[in-house]
Amino acid sequence: MKIPTICLTALLLLLKEQESNAFSVSVFNNKNTNHVNHAVQHSKLYSSTLEETETETETEATKNKVKITKETAEIKKNTTITKSPVSSSPTSTSSSSFTERLTNSGVASAAAMATAAVNAAVSMKTLEAPSTSKSYIALDSKTEIDEDGLPLTYDKDAIESYWKKEKGALNQRWGYFVGKTVPFLTRLTTLFIKDGKIEDKYIPELSEQARIDLQDLGPTFIKAGQMMSVRPDVLPQATLEELTKLQDSVEAFSTEVAVEQIERELGGPLGQFFTSISEEPVAAASLAQVYLATLNDGKNTQVAIKVQRPAVLSIVSKDLYVLRRAAEVFQGLVDRFAPQQKTNYVALLNEWSIGFYTELDFQNEARNQQRLRDDLRAKGIKGITVPKVYEELCTRKILVSEWMDGVKLNSCE
Repeated sequence: MKIPTICLTALLLLLKEQESNAFSVSVFNNKNTNHVNHAVQHSKLYSSTLEETETETETEATKNKVKITKETAEIKKNTTITKSPVSSSPTSTSSSSFTERLTNSGVASAAAMATAAVNAAVSMKTLEAPSTSKSYIALDSKTEIDEDGLPLTYDKDAIESYWKKEKGALNQRWGYFVGKTVPFLTRLTTLFIKDGKIEDKYIPELSEQARIDLQDLGPTFIKAGQMMSVRPDVLPQATLEELTKLQDSVEAFSTEVAVEQIERELGGPLGQFFTSISEEPVAAASLAQVYLATLNDGKNTQVAIKVQRPAVLSIVSKDLYVLRRAAEVFQGLVDRFAPQQKTNYVALLNEWSIGFYTELDFQNEARNQQRLRDDLRAKGIKGITVPKVYEELCTRKILVSEWMDGVKLNSCE
């Protein structure tokens, strides 16, 4: 992938020359034409990685190509004017304004080309599922495969086999992701090229757009945003505050579907296990939602039923591919335009992905919850209470525990 790098370097050198007012616009036009064409060619290469997607994907890719083409047309339109020497006359203001517009157009095209080039390079690689070799997460050694070919506990080889089988669906999901995130990544790259960093004044705007995009992309990405919202070592405070809004932004699925899931998992009608259940979930999260219910134990014991979202294992498995590929693209852009940043985003995503996948096993969560409860009680620690787990009612997709009233940590006085 030497051509994109050469083209980008050449374009940046031209922009640098322009800033020093050492050339005329007509010369810039002659020099810049080939590089703009390269930008369009690589944006086409970028969209060509989505050939197997369906109509929605093709539409999103076309939008991105149209956007770059418009930017190219704007450059060609503007560069037909000849720049006059800078003077103290009133026309100098318009010349300065024109120069700024020209610079911004060129930088935007360079950013679009760089994003396309990095994505094209990533698309030519065979992506591996996150490796557990350097993970600190404890995993079950036994791997069970469900009816869709998905491992019930994280397994790198099984995940990669699933990716190969679901290539078309993965490309479609990637296409939707591209349509949502390319404008954002291009904006970031533009700022990196123009300023060498992200100025503080742009952070609120970028943070809000990132949060909106994560919401639109669904539960997996909302979960990723929630995880990043507690990483002040990685993100600025304004971004952390924006991402905390994701904690309450997940739409609930229907109670009818939830009841069907409970009955299927427990192997009997709802009334066999519970005498009542709330009509609506009391909380909805990225992986599951929670209902207030009463046990059928003759004691009117209130419990919380955590019900996993339907088909979430398949959704998460596809999104892990998208996130893995996106991390490679983002890391490539950061390495190229912000080498001073030392965060390894691919490694960070790998560890989070493995942990996220393990969260889909509610039996594992139940064991950990009960173990923490027992350890705290055994050591006589006061002031911390962990809800009791009703293990006989817990499955991989259902978690039943003692109901406790409380407030969010960020609402404590």
